[in-house]
Amino acid sequence: MDLLLRLMIAHVLTDFCFQPSHWVEEKSKAGIKSKYFWYHIGLTTLVAAAMTWNLIELWYVPLGIGVTHFFIDWWKIASKNPSLNYFIWDQVGHVTVIVILSQFSTYGMMDWDWLIDLMSNHQWWALILAYLIVVFPSGIIISKATYRWRKTLTVESNDRLNCASLEKAG
Repeated sequence: MDLLLRLMIAHVLTDFCFQPSHWVEEKSKAGIKSKYFWYHIGLTTLVAAAMTWNLIELWYVPLGIGVTHFFIDWWKIASKNPSLNYFIWDQVGHVTVIVILSQFSTYGMMDWDWLIDLMSNHQWWALILAYLIVVFPSGIIISKATYRWRKTLTVESNDRLNCASLEKAG
């Protein structure tokens, strides 16, 4: 489970913390021709390698993460659809790869006990719950908490403000 947590931290760092918004914008315009697409894939692979801690035995873990990250991100960018559904499927793909590689490295290919261990692990279910709470109910809470200002901006936008002023809010 330690490797799984380290790789999940690596994923959150490289997909969210270490990826500036101008990288994301450039990648969405130029696709795999963008240097930032390649920077992101390289950074993802390097941070996964750093978090693996045992590259002699587990060299395939960061390699697998880098290669699959390439294909998943290529698919998402090629779709030209920035919707929440594509974002969620993108993240499900990355997390699935991380879970499979970390569990394979711990239990081996033919042993499916890792899946039973994972499904009975309270920490795993707490992680899923935390993710679901952060993604779904928190958006509703933010929407309700900012309603008064959004209402004001909507009214004023008809006169002088641009509605896009809240584009990156939250």
